[in-house]
Amino acid sequence: SSSSSSSSSSSFGSLSFGSSSQGGSLWLGSSPLAGSVGASAAGGDALLESCPEEKRAAILSRLRKRQRREMAQQLTGARQGKWRTARIFVSSTFLDMHGERDMLSRHVFPELRERCRQRQIHFFEVDLRWGVTAEESASGSSLEICLSEVDRCRPFFVGMLGTRYGRVKEEYTLANASQADHTRHEWLQAYPKGRSITELEMAYGGLLNPKCSESLFYLRDPGFAEQVPEQHRAVFAAESEEARVRIDSLRERILSSGRPVLRDYGATWGGVQDGKPLASGLDQFAARVLEDLWAAIERVFPSTPVPRSPAALENELHDQLQRDLCRRFVGRTAELRALSRAADDRRISGGLMVVAGEAGMGKSALLARFAREYPQHAGSATGGVTAAGKKKKKKKQSWQ
Repeated sequence: SSSSSSSSSSSFGSLSFGSSSQGGSLWLGSSPLAGSVGASAAGGDALLESCPEEKRAAILSRLRKRQRREMAQQLTGARQGKWRTARIFVSSTFLDMHGERDMLSRHVFPELRERCRQRQIHFFEVDLRWGVTAEESASGSSLEICLSEVDRCRPFFVGMLGTRYGRVKEEYTLANASQADHTRHEWLQAYPKGRSITELEMAYGGLLNPKCSESLFYLRDPGFAEQVPEQHRAVFAAESEEARVRIDSLRERILSSGRPVLRDYGATWGGVQDGKPLASGLDQFAARVLEDLWAAIERVFPSTPVPRSPAALENELHDQLQRDLCRRFVGRTAELRALSRAADDRRISGGLMVVAGEAGMGKSALLARFAREYPQHAGSATGGVTAAGKKKKKKKQSWQ
């Protein structure tokens, strides 16, 4: 069963959180972030099995190296400072998992938020039931948003799977992505086509690189659907025979990944609430998620904060600002190319490069994206960039 250095037990009405040893079948691999690595490196290889072996190996090698590097940088910033930050990405299909998601948002996450508060950790959950608009879904940018949020929440990832497969993407297009984002997600071109967004999230969040995450998976008992009244059963059932095969395959990959898995947790029919058919009787599921996530948070954020220097704190603030500004940045490719050309010249001749514009034009966001992409373009960055409004009447060159 899951272990945690915390022995606390909390209660919400009839729901008691304490020991997580009851019921269910748990397959638990050791946490890579805790020290020893028990994850199977073959998991990602199997997911890209349709890709030629040499190309598959190269893609996975680049993905794993990049994720290790970026997660180390992200955790360095997240661990430093008086207050640290933990973000949790929740992945599942939507229609059949309202009960589980409601249980997490109403009971599990508030308890975790309070535990984190006492340890000076900011706790945020990402539930994209409310995060992707109809316009974004119609424009094809929903996949891009989901994957960017998975990156933002690393290393924490919670995947829940029932018997519904979810919306399938025939082509994995990133509508508003930059060239850097396309490079980041080159694995999508090698991934089997016609898979659901939920499967792609789970692949990217933990299965392609199981050694480099605190991903946790929870598989609901497939027999639950038999309890659901006929008029609502379609919400919880596989959409087709092909979808059922895909679900079975995804379950097997999760079970063989080496990541912690709660297998076949129990649930009962909870009726229809606020127009949503949902599962109930999820106390065992909730207790296990609480303790699994708390154990993961304790591994990543030890009780004794990492000592910080003024320079480290400044870097943390810059990195956090850059991530926030870049998260929804789109377009402006002409300006980014102009900045790259100007920076190439300055690396040879030296000198200061300034971007000027009216307040609110997006100079900081532009420079944040440029600062992220330029080292990949140049191999290394050796200068500084700054955003300045037009209030100062000094002479300056401008690339706009």
